[in-house]
Amino acid sequence: MKAYQTQIEEIEQTLQVKQKHHFQYALLRCMLMLGVIFSLYYAIQFSTIFYSLTVLSFILFCYFVKRHTKLKRAIEFQKEEIVVLQKLLARQSDDWKQEEIEGNLEKYDNATMEDLDILGATSLFQYINMAHTPFGKKSVQQLLNHPCSTIEEIRERQKAVLELSKQEAFLHKLQVQSSLFAKHSKKISISSLEDMFEEKREGYPLWKQYILMILRILTITTGVLTFLFSFPAGYFYLLCLCNVVLSLLFYSTHHQRFQHVKNIQGVLKDYEDMIAHICSVSFQTPSLCHIQHKLQEAFKAMRRFSLISMLLQLRYNILLFLPVNAVYLFDFKCDILLYRWMKRYGSQMSIWFTAIGEMESLSSLCVITQVKETWCIPTLEDAEKVVFSINDGVHPLIQESKAVANTIHTTANSYLLTGSNMSGKTTFLRMLGVNLVLLKAGAPVCAKAMHSSLLSLYTSMRVHDEVQKGISTFYAELLRIKEMVTYSSKQIPMIVFIDEIFKGTNSIDRIYCAKEVIKALHQPWVITFVSTHDFELCDLAEDPFIQAKNYHFEEFYEEDKICFDYQLKDGKCTTTNARALMKMIGLFNS
Repeated sequence: MKAYQTQIEEIEQTLQVKQKHHFQYALLRCMLMLGVIFSLYYAIQFSTIFYSLTVLSFILFCYFVKRHTKLKRAIEFQKEEIVVLQKLLARQSDDWKQEEIEGNLEKYDNATMEDLDILGATSLFQYINMAHTPFGKKSVQQLLNHPCSTIEEIRERQKAVLELSKQEAFLHKLQVQSSLFAKHSKKISISSLEDMFEEKREGYPLWKQYILMILRILTITTGVLTFLFSFPAGYFYLLCLCNVVLSLLFYSTHHQRFQHVKNIQGVLKDYEDMIAHICSVSFQTPSLCHIQHKLQEAFKAMRRFSLISMLLQLRYNILLFLPVNAVYLFDFKCDILLYRWMKRYGSQMSIWFTAIGEMESLSSLCVITQVKETWCIPTLEDAEKVVFSINDGVHPLIQESKAVANTIHTTANSYLLTGSNMSGKTTFLRMLGVNLVLLKAGAPVCAKAMHSSLLSLYTSMRVHDEVQKGISTFYAELLRIKEMVTYSSKQIPMIVFIDEIFKGTNSIDRIYCAKEVIKALHQPWVITFVSTHDFELCDLAEDPFIQAKNYHFEEFYEEDKICFDYQLKDGKCTTTNARALMKMIGLFNS
């Protein structure tokens, strides 16, 4: 297994050193700011020579602010890196099931998603998802809920996933950056982020910009003349007063806009980091190159926005607000820069966010390669022949050290599964179904090898009654199976999983109805799996029209304890264990 625990311990050691540096930088910043204040005070009270010391102290303060900010980002990154490593480590056991799942963006649009635990709590989505931006989470769910429709799409995504899986450092850093986004976005509304970039507001006509520029030039010029050439200071102070009054008049308008930027600057910095990271690697797969192409202009734009955000941080410093606005009309300058940026790039943000989400979803598909020892990229059948086979396949959501591998090779036919209670029939069907969902998403599968046609997937496993609609469990299952039969009339290759067929009715009707369903689904383009406790259905193997194939699971006993090996075996089951289970739990002793 990947040595994630060792990596966590190494990061924790480096964090201790950086925490010490963090305290030192904070202390140094405080001292330099005091230096700025005292040198400015002495310059005004005693000698203008202290202005030079003020400027020097301020330059040093800005330098160490930048260094300190970079250090804080590094500390935050490493803390989140530990979170991601712990998340991957949890997927090598069953600990991931205790995690709080983020809200799904989509609902089930077919029963298969619920039957196979694709979405929701303790689901395939929760297991593989490493996307945290809204576009990323939506992309992962769409891949699982609405998989690729063509073989070409699947193969292209498989190439992208395989290339990413070989670049573990890139994959890991992107997952950490996405996790940081989740942390920073907890305090903001994502819809407000999207609304911001679609905001339409009045700009700055040229005459307004010229007036502001003239005021700025006059103030700076009189200031230089005042402090270097003994020009009357009254003009400079009067201009500063006018600038301050003007800034205060528009304070509320500017504050509302700038506060919005301040609230979202953390997540925008995360977007900037992800864009820079994605664009820093040379990819070979066309789909990955296409994502990079979408983000070419984004990196430059986000760097520019980052600069605007940094300027706004200076504006929010209570000691700097009055000086920078008095001399430079700083609020107006920032607002103009922000307006120009929005006008030029705002409409493109959704394209960039979508591209980042696509890369996040691909990184999520790679989770299987990060946490499983045994996995493969499945192969797809081009020919019209309907096939589905898996070698040493295991259920992705079962801890790998506990999962039992099974192998099966099928073509268009009917396959009957029998076996005693808890012997593994349902888990086996879900194993096949979940791995098929991964295949159609373009992801690796949990098997040594897998080969399949592009199959439409239908299931009937978790069938519920609907009391309000007057629908019983049996009737609900009939409706579910009717969908399968109706779809099969389209003669599109499909695979069907029916668990405990018609368990909601009496044995005579159950056996009759089950045989009729199997006969209806027995087509040259359909692979049908049916699990049952009715051994009479196994006789369909002798039916010249059906020629179904029987498989079974069985139990064995050790020291009066019932045991299971969960291994698929040829033929029909010949044992039952209901009475043994009742006795085992003390329901009766005879």
